Amino acid sequence: LEERDVDRLGLTAPAGTFSLVMRNEAQETHAVRHVRLLGAPVLDGATVLQSSEGTLVRATAIEAPITCRSAGGSCLSQIQERDDVEYAPTTQAEDLAAREEVRLSFGPVSGRVGLVLSARHSFVTTYVFYQSLAYAGARTGDLLASLERGEPELSERVLGVAEELGGIEVWVRERGGAWREAGVFDEAGPIAADQQVVDLGSFRGDQIEVELRMAQGSWRIDEVGLALLEGVVEPWVIEVDSVTSLAGTAPDVAHRLLDPDSYLVTTQGDGYQLWFTIPEGGDHHLFLDSQGYYYEWMREGWLAEQNALLAASVLSRPRDALRSMAPGFKEIEPEMERLFWSSRFRR
Repeated sequence: LEERDVDRLGLTAPAGTFSLVMRNEAQETHAVRHVRLLGAPVLDGATVLQSSEGTLVRATAIEAPITCRSAGGSCLSQIQERDDVEYAPTTQAEDLAAREEVRLSFGPVSGRVGLVLSARHSFVTTYVFYQSLAYAGARTGDLLASLERGEPELSERVLGVAEELGGIEVWVRERGGAWREAGVFDEAGPIAADQQVVDLGSFRGDQIEVELRMAQGSWRIDEVGLALLEGVVEPWVIEVDSVTSLAGTAPDVAHRLLDPDSYLVTTQGDGYQLWFTIPEGGDHHLFLDSQGYYYEWMREGWLAEQNALLAASVLSRPRDALRSMAPGFKEIEPEMERLFWSSRFRR
């Protein structure tokens, strides 16, 4: 279950002390192997972005699109700025994996360009995840244990539903008129938008047409832009200097975050303040680099929905499972935002 994730913090910091607070605000057990920063020096007129391939790249001249069209009409006002005004269509009641397309155009551009996307998941994946746990019910622990043992093909089957929903596919129109897939934006979770750039290739004074293809209602898109790409950046790796336990946590285990061979395990309400030293050399663009895994806590109410046939459907027929879940999600879709945030826990 362990994964590494890099997220653009969207801020710069000068040399000196920098701190972050890490809290567990959910009904989950978190096992954190590391939290570190990646820093890249700020250069005039340029920014640093994470590519969809995982590298950091320097970019300039980010321009907003000229047009943006979806099945619902113009979406230009929703995606021109990173301002929390999002393009956020609702799902289809018959199928959570039903696809949609958003087409954008940009003015004439010369050079190597990338599509800059700021987006986050809607609550579709959250609902599907929780509903799958409810179907598994008391057998959830057995399923997780099988994953940990690395049983053949089980990981692929468990991830089948996520693959059916998929990320945001980025397609670009070639000079001859054909469409070419340039890459995929993918980022887990509905809490915070991440920003990534997808390399579209080189153009010579062309107007550029881009199409975003995705599961309808699965994504919330805050901003789309086009940037000139200047090459890969090798960042500073900034490790944690020290960790301070906050109220309600165990101070004697905080040091585990400083040991790459151990995990800092947190439960609901735990919090830690992490201290870093930004290196000399001017301001730095900052990225958060974290690695670990978590276990969702089972709720008593979920056990009432235990259903072996539906659980098997999630594993063996993911598209059918997404069709069967669609009416239930559609019924509570307007309330999902409130329900999700009301589960947040703070000491």
